[in-house]
Amino acid sequence: LEFGRVLFRSHDRTLTRCTGRRGVVERQSLHFLRSLDAGHGEKIPLFAEVLELVRGRARLQVELKGPGSAPSVAQLLGRAISEGTAPESFLVSSFDSEQTALFKRLLPQVPAACLTYGFPRRPAELAASLAAVSFHLNLDAVTPARVKELHASGLKVFVYTVNSDADLRYAKAAGVDGVFT
Repeated sequence: LEFGRVLFRSHDRTLTRCTGRRGVVERQSLHFLRSLDAGHGEKIPLFAEVLELVRGRARLQVELKGPGSAPSVAQLLGRAISEGTAPESFLVSSFDSEQTALFKRLLPQVPAACLTYGFPRRPAELAASLAAVSFHLNLDAVTPARVKELHASGLKVFVYTVNSDADLRYAKAAGVDGVFT
């Protein structure tokens, strides 16, 4: 499967929860993936289909998944930009900072973010190395002091995964700029 061709729930590596079928998403053929029912008769969408659907209607947070994902995603986003989508319509990140750095070399006009599990020792240096505009932290790594530190570096702070009212209140009180839910 060519990286970046289909969109699938970001926390699911396997097909089981969304399709009832077995197998790791990235090991399946595109033909097989497109034959599956992803719920209510819907097919697993192609990334290009989603780009067309949301063009000009929303900003997309695009997470690069796995080694080799940056070039194909850069190609798809580059095509969308050449067809009139503003580069600021996208925000690209990856837990693999090498993929984010490669993406920025390929498509420097698209904003990038640092995506981390924990809180790095030198967050401002990491952000600068990726020309990042924001930092995406796990809720467990969020403290008001860390948010203040990132804001002082000129970065927005977004938090994942916020799925309860209590977590939303905590994130808001910590001063974050937004949440992923």
